Amino acid sequence: MARSLDIRLSESLWAALHDRATTSGQSVNHIVQAALAEALDVQHHSIFQVSTSGAIVQGLYEGCVSVADLRRHGDLGLGTFEDLDGEMILLDGHCFQARADGSVVEAPDEALTPFATVVAFIADTTSPIGPVASLDDLTAQLDSLRTSDNTIVAFKITGTFDTLTLRAACKHESGTGLVEATADQGLFDFTNITGTMLGFWSPEYAQAISISGYHLHFLSDDHQHGGHVLGATAASVVADVHQVSDIHLAIPETEAFMQADLNRDTRADLDIAERARPEGQRFPARRWGFLARRTPTAGGKPTAGDVSPTTSNGRSTAGDVSPTTSNGTARSVYLMPGGRTGMSSLTPGTPSLMTIVASAFGVPPSEPGSSWARHTRNCARSDSGVMSCRT
Repeated sequence: MARSLDIRLSESLWAALHDRATTSGQSVNHIVQAALAEALDVQHHSIFQVSTSGAIVQGLYEGCVSVADLRRHGDLGLGTFEDLDGEMILLDGHCFQARADGSVVEAPDEALTPFATVVAFIADTTSPIGPVASLDDLTAQLDSLRTSDNTIVAFKITGTFDTLTLRAACKHESGTGLVEATADQGLFDFTNITGTMLGFWSPEYAQAISISGYHLHFLSDDHQHGGHVLGATAASVVADVHQVSDIHLAIPETEAFMQADLNRDTRADLDIAERARPEGQRFPARRWGFLARRTPTAGGKPTAGDVSPTTSNGRSTAGDVSPTTSNGTARSVYLMPGGRTGMSSLTPGTPSLMTIVASAFGVPPSEPGSSWARHTRNCARSDSGVMSCRT
């Protein structure tokens, strides 16, 4: 957490400080903090990373560093949790876990991470950017704020995004490759959402250690939505830039890591797992299920409507159709991959989840062994109000 310091300076120091800011292009804040860090022997502009990108690509998801230890090394960062259980967002010293069911919780100190990157963030420069037409457009504008292609840079981008696409990885046991694991992921689309996008740019030569190029996560201001960024548009946002000058790497001492072959080029796998998938692969029909919205139907009968990626409570997933219920209302319902299903708050007097799922799949609810029956066993409501079920 940043603190304010009120001090008195001599005229000569004041003049020298502003001269340095003018000639270097650095902010007064950055120069003062750098000088204090050097005088007090405090690590400044150092990045701390747990494990390597090559290890996470190969499915080494066994946790090795606690959230408490991670927060000692920085107040801003990203990563994942043990068994790839969602996306990590570290902001202002608080660590959040964005899960595949759409929920966001503050991670306890004892939670473990197999891969994370954090920094004690101090803005070296602050710049407004926009308009932003796409994620590629955003990163192109961030490119103009970098001073070299050979150093790692941390970014904190704040503002309101007109549209935002996020993903959250589903939990997988260690040993499942990242490409396969992220094929099962929650996808979420939002409009007019305010929050903080944060992450890092790393050079190509560092790809065996870090994720080369941009790696960005997002957390909404209300801490209700978050995840790995796949798409974004905005009228205008503000980008804080933090230059990194040295790296501290925590190497896992797990047996799996010690025995793994980490010499393989993983760039192609990272492009698939970390960047947006082709449109035809992002929303596979039925595998991702559907969303239902409140749309009246002719005669009050269920119909398959347009794609409706956003629910009434702001949660969303990749859906294929929007079936309505028999009484002309609809549900914010989705099927998660791998046999998981979910739905937001139910309204009394309307058809059950099983009826809605049956309508979407064209299966009578009374048919034994039908899709809806197989997909709606063992259900439990999460703290966020989302119903999660597992076969």
